[in-house]
Parts: sequence; C-alpha cells; structure tokens
Amino acid sequence: MKKNKRILAIEFSVKHIKAALASSSKKRLIIERMEVSEFARPGRAEEIEEFLRKFSRPKYDKLVISLPREFFFIRFLKLPASSMEEAKKMMPYQLAKVVPYSLEEVIYDFSVLKTDAGFSEFVIFLVQKKRISALLEAMEKLKIIPFRITISSSGLLDWLDFQMSAKGQEEICATALINIDKGEVGFLMVDKNKILFSRSFAYEADPQIYDGIAQTLSIFEKRFGRSAFARAIFTGSKNEDIISNSGIGAPEYIASWNSFSFKKGLLEKISGSKFSFAAVLGLCLSRDLSPLDFVPDFLKTKKEKSSRRKISIEILQIISTAILIAAAFMFKHGLDMSNYLKILDKRLSEIKVEAQELDIIADKVKIIDRQFRKSAFFSEVIEAVISSLPDNVYLTLLDFQKNGEFSIKGYADEASSVFTLKDSLNKAALLKSAKVKYASKIKQGNHVRVEFLIFGEL
Repeated sequence: MKKNKRILAIEFSVKHIKAALASSSKKRLIIERMEVSEFARPGRAEEIEEFLRKFSRPKYDKLVISLPREFFFIRFLKLPASSMEEAKKMMPYQLAKVVPYSLEEVIYDFSVLKTDAGFSEFVIFLVQKKRISALLEAMEKLKIIPFRITISSSGLLDWLDFQMSAKGQEEICATALINIDKGEVGFLMVDKNKILFSRSFAYEADPQIYDGIAQTLSIFEKRFGRSAFARAIFTGSKNEDIISNSGIGAPEYIASWNSFSFKKGLLEKISGSKFSFAAVLGLCLSRDLSPLDFVPDFLKTKKEKSSRRKISIEILQIISTAILIAAAFMFKHGLDMSNYLKILDKRLSEIKVEAQELDIIADKVKIIDRQFRKSAFFSEVIEAVISSLPDNVYLTLLDFQKNGEFSIKGYADEASSVFTLKDSLNKAALLKSAKVKYASKIKQGNHVRVEFLIFGEL
C-alpha cells in the first residue's frame, strides 16, 4: 500500500453499524478512529446516513463496506459457460429454479470458482432488496461509491489471517473461528486460507448462543465431518462460560483488537466494549479483490461512470497544461493571436489520449486560469462544471478566488443554454448561488453567438 493511504471500513449489522479509519504504509497499519452506533429502529436510511456523514470523503482514500452474512443466501452453480457474458445470460434462468424468491425481489452477484473443459463453477450471492434498501438509499443520497462491498465473512478471514501472520504462521489450516458480537455470532471454517463454511445468527440471551453454536456445528459436521477442523478460536465479547461450554475442546481466545496498532487512547475506549471489532478491523487490511465481493449492477454502472469522470479530469489537466505551455511559447516569441491559435491547435493535436471524452472536453475547455488550477478543489469543481455543461456551451475562462467566489466566462449558441447551465451549477453539490451576470449576443462574421459571464460561490 502507498504511504499514508487511508482506508475507511464500514461493517453493517442488523442492529448496529461500525466504522474504523486506518492509515497504512508499507510497514504499519494504524487504526486512527473507531465508531459504533446502535440502530434505534433497524432498517432506517436516516440513521445510516447520519452515521456516514461523520466521515467526509477527503479524509479517506478507499471505502470498504461489509454486509452481514445472515443477509445472504449462497448458491453454487456449474454452467457450460466459458465467459462472463455467457454466464450473465444463463444465470437468471438457472437462479429462478433454486431461489425461493422472485428474481425481482433480490439483488445478486457471482464469482467464478473454477473453469474446466468448457464448464465454469460459480458462487452466487443473493440478498433481498429490502434487506439492504436503507443502505442503498443512504449511499445514493450521499453519492457514495465504495471501493468494495463484501460479506462480513471476508473481514473475519482477513482478521484471522492477520492474527496467524503475527504468530509466524503463513497458512491457516483446519481452523474454526467463532466471533461473538453484541446480538449476533459469526462462524468461519478456514482451511488452507480458504473459507470452507460460514454462517451467522442473531441472539437475545446467552442460552441462545449455546443452541446456535450446536446447530451450526451440526450443519458443518454433516458436510465436512467432525474432525474437519483441528483448532478453534473465539474472538469478540469474552465470555468464559460460553467458551468452556461450547462443545469445542480446548478453544483459544484472541481479543479482536489484538496485534493492531491504535492511536493513543483509542484502545482504552473500545477494550471494554461488548462489540467485536474483528470483521471491521479485518476490512482495514482490504484486499483489492476477494471471491466474497458483492457488487450490485447499479453500483457497477456508477463505478464505470466514476472511472470515466476520473479519466476526464486527468485529460483536462493534460489539455490545460498543453494550453499553458502554448501560451508561454506565444508570449516568449511575440506571436500574434492568429499564430497562437495555430500553435495551440497543433499542440492539442499532438496529445494522444485513448479516452472518448477527449474530443468533448477539448471542444468545451479553451483555457483554465493558472491560480484556480493550483487550488485544492480543482478536480472536484472542474468535474462539477464539466458535468453541468450543455452540449452547445463552451468555456473560455474559469476563475476561482480565495474567498470562495468563482466566475465562468464562455459562449453559447443560444441564450437559453446559458440559463440551463446556471440552473445545473446550482444543483451541483460543490457550487451554489450561481447567477448570470450577462448574456449578450455578439456577431462574428456570418455567425451570432451569445457570450456570457456567470458568478457564484463554492
């Protein structure tokens, strides 16, 4: 990981939500902040939104979210598909046969486990829309696009891997992890660093934990046999009675915050908590890819759009740099405007960028003020302005002042387009109070265009 990269990990549960903010370098992972909030009424988007607002975007580089294992039902399918496109076409028909709900009621995603002789084996993660509708609503309102969405089991696996590595064990073999959280218990059976089995259940009182553990072990034994794991680890809320009466011989207890480095005073704050932090701390270690990642289609679309916008900003920076170089060249050699435009066109034509947005941005942006280009909000504001531009509106100057005021000069084919731009800017999250100072028709040869000036605030 790059130095000083910050990861915000969010773990959702039925009754509560946790967050950990971690900074990482090549050698260390430091947990800077921990937050836990219990839901007054589970499933309310307002509570989730209020919690997420505590963490503003500039303070982290990656957002990783986990959803409870109990939200999901998992299916395995083997299909005669050699590509993901083929699988996508076949998947709905196959799922309709094995899913106990209408496909309109669920959101699903799948990963390839293995491919052999023209057949592929898939693991499919399905969740009812109503189970995560509050989360999706809060993310939509706050315009949050996470780097990863995964299942809590993935966070527990990363936590367990971290603990074993701290003890000098490179591989996790035949290990059962029982994570006792406030109100729920999670199970993980791991062999050779792969999850064999995972389950979770909610509880109200300690006796229900005994029954839940016994039932889960029974399900596991039927598939893998009682001797399938040689080691059992408990974490989370330490309860000696539960550990000793679990029916598992000689289990080991490891505190969920064990082996992590914390900002001063933070460990004391969480050490007496009834919550388990294993999954959320494991998420802070964030792998780039995991077989347990869950990405709904709408989020895939948003990620693609976000990626295209990022490319647009990078292209814009290249273009503005080329323009400034050309301008400096013009002043150095005392060229007139006609020669300047010729050199400018030549410089722009030499820039080779594959992204399709290049032509659109090159047409819309002619010059970017040097002072604004150096400001901290350059990328965010440029993105807001570019996304607000109607097709027939072109910029000639965008100026940003230290007091938060900005001005946009340009021209359009019609006056109505200028006011459309003004309305779009006022709807952007970073911009406000945009007003049209003037919009005047100017005749140039046989053409008439509308030159305008818009003022506003950030």
